[in-house]
Amino acid sequence: MYKRGKVGVMSSVTLLALSSILLWSAPSAADHHGNAGTISNLAGAEDNIAPAAPVIVSAEAADDGTSVTVLFGRSSDDADGFQAASGDFTSGGTFVVSNNVAGYLVRRGDGIEFPATDSGADALAVVDPTVQPGQTYVYQAVAYDASGNEGVSAAISVDVGEDVLPAVPPVLELKAVVSRPHATISWKAPESVEGVEIVETHLVYDIQAEEEEPLSFQVPAELTADTRALPDGILLVSVVNVAADGRLSDATTIVIELKAPEVVTATVTFDATAEEAEQIVNDEDLRADFIAAFIRATAELLGISEDRVVVTEVFVGSVGVEFELLPPEDPEAEDAVSAEEAFTTLETTVETEPETFSTAVNDEAVAENPDLDIALAAPVVAEVAQVAVDLGEGYTGDVLAITRSVTNNLDTEDTIAIAVSGEGFSVSTDALTLGAGESGDYDISYSSVATGDADGAVSVRSSDPANPGEDIAVSASIVDRPPAISVDATPLDFGEVLVGQSESQSVTIGNDGEADLEVNLLILGTGFEAAPATVTVDGGSSVDVDVAFTPEEDGDATATLVVSSNDPETASVLIDLSGTGDAPEPADIDLVGAALSFGGVGAGTTATRTMVVRNVGEESLTGNLSLAGDATISVDTDGDFTLDGGAEFDVVVSFSPTEAVDSEATITITSDDADEPELTVEVTGVGLVGEEVCVDNEDGETIRVSDFEGADGDIDFFDFFAFADRFGSNSGDEDYDVTYDISPPGDPDGAINFFDFFVFADDFGSFCTYTVVGGE
Repeated sequence: MYKRGKVGVMSSVTLLALSSILLWSAPSAADHHGNAGTISNLAGAEDNIAPAAPVIVSAEAADDGTSVTVLFGRSSDDADGFQAASGDFTSGGTFVVSNNVAGYLVRRGDGIEFPATDSGADALAVVDPTVQPGQTYVYQAVAYDASGNEGVSAAISVDVGEDVLPAVPPVLELKAVVSRPHATISWKAPESVEGVEIVETHLVYDIQAEEEEPLSFQVPAELTADTRALPDGILLVSVVNVAADGRLSDATTIVIELKAPEVVTATVTFDATAEEAEQIVNDEDLRADFIAAFIRATAELLGISEDRVVVTEVFVGSVGVEFELLPPEDPEAEDAVSAEEAFTTLETTVETEPETFSTAVNDEAVAENPDLDIALAAPVVAEVAQVAVDLGEGYTGDVLAITRSVTNNLDTEDTIAIAVSGEGFSVSTDALTLGAGESGDYDISYSSVATGDADGAVSVRSSDPANPGEDIAVSASIVDRPPAISVDATPLDFGEVLVGQSESQSVTIGNDGEADLEVNLLILGTGFEAAPATVTVDGGSSVDVDVAFTPEEDGDATATLVVSSNDPETASVLIDLSGTGDAPEPADIDLVGAALSFGGVGAGTTATRTMVVRNVGEESLTGNLSLAGDATISVDTDGDFTLDGGAEFDVVVSFSPTEAVDSEATITITSDDADEPELTVEVTGVGLVGEEVCVDNEDGETIRVSDFEGADGDIDFFDFFAFADRFGSNSGDEDYDVTYDISPPGDPDGAINFFDFFVFADDFGSFCTYTVVGGE
């Protein structure tokens, strides 16, 4: 009893250990169904496999905000190897060195690409020199092969900081006063900025004439140029400040139209006593005679017709005459004198020979009327300056303004009259009363709710004959408020989508500005698409864009939707995309019992074997089963069949020999399994006369009794499962089978227990051959 108990305990341990060994050493399913596992077809000559994606190590913006450097490692496929010289294996053993990576580049979120220079280092660096401070950029590193296939890294975003060094400030209030033949360009220096020392101011002007070259000057805050040498045209004037470290400010530019005036407005003032001046101005007859005398003397001096001199006003301040010089009747005539040339002659004469002109006027005045013998002397001639002022650009509802200064150069108090014309333009006052030598300011403003360019005029008049005033041509421009993108950057998760099917979600892009918002949509990744790829969003409205996920393969997929626009404040918005492709497994036939050997079967009896036909895929499988061979072998089912994913059916194969002969047959199964469209199962059996036993192949004296499953002469894992199903049953139990009650051999004791297992364990792993003992 003691001995048997010890054996029982040891047998339990042995059973557990053997069970573990059998489980770990179990053959794969493919090994047991006719090599029916999935086999990849050889690739054709076309290369459609992308190299492995590189990995971005870092992406950093320069301190001054002018560039971004992207550092990334090589693709894991970037290594020299050998491959057959011919893709169809006809190279005759000739191999060449190959590398699956042809080169690298870095792609920015807006589609701009920067090629990488391969220096042979483990990591490569690419510099983007086109960034702007205060913006966010997205980059991906790309490895590509000779066929154009790309391995693309995950995206990384970089915030480019503002310049560490403060910007060099530009000049202020650049303006031009054109008083042909002179033009005076002036500006104000900007307020000082800590860390910036302005050492030079460069002025460049370029007239639109082929024979003229741009000129550059280092100038103070004002430049007066003689324009007589310049042809008519548009004069572009740019002023740039230069800092001590060589950095430049933004250029401040003004456009000046150089054109000889058809009509010149001028003023001549003669020295006279107050009494003489008031006499001429207040006496209507004397005033008319004086005007006639002034016209004759001026026309004769300038060599032009009298009808080209038009007096518009005679005023007190000594004696002041405001007049116009009109253009010639035929400006193209060879001897024609333009109004500008006539004024230049008058100005030169008054400056160099003042008595010549005053004497001529005096003589003509006395000849016209003896009462005009008042000896006018020391004339002063001045032209009303023509000034162009651009108030700049603003948004609807904004007020654009500029401050102008005037100075009373007289020795007495003077009232400066200011008038404005042009819709939307205004001045802060219509008059400034200034004491002798006093200066005053007034504002010119423009405001409008309508967009577009606007022009107006401001007239400034004083009583100073040498500085009679100025006519200011004012302009302004109103534009829509810039576009302002509004988009929800919450990630989009599409969940599971069948491969080949599509699921869409919408992204709403709004424009909180007034100007059109131009939007570009770029997908970084595969399986996702945004439509349309470009949209225009009107101010104050929104547009829905569809983003679709169409998985091409099974598994998780991620991408980034880059929404870039012309919003000056937001370069791009990133939206993470994710989804899972669900690809049903194709129909896949699987056989259990792919080779059937009945061994020896007694004549007049029937042995059966069961073959299981399975569909281990998810899609439906259709096929046909047929049997051909000796009549002693039969199947219980044949013909067409259909199996849903995961379904199976049994095929019972019977062998019924009638005499001692060898028999064979072939079961053929055709199906729509792409990998295994046809499978064959060979069935063999031998008819025996006498008692059939299984003799150990290595020891002819040993009879093996544990070949329970299939009687194929191989006592293996499947026999163990069959024995395990009945282990512990006793005679009378539903699952008791005397076949498995093998201890003691040949004398079943009615219980399938460890003693039977010991016999099975001794047989396990053996091979035996069925033979008939005692027959004829």
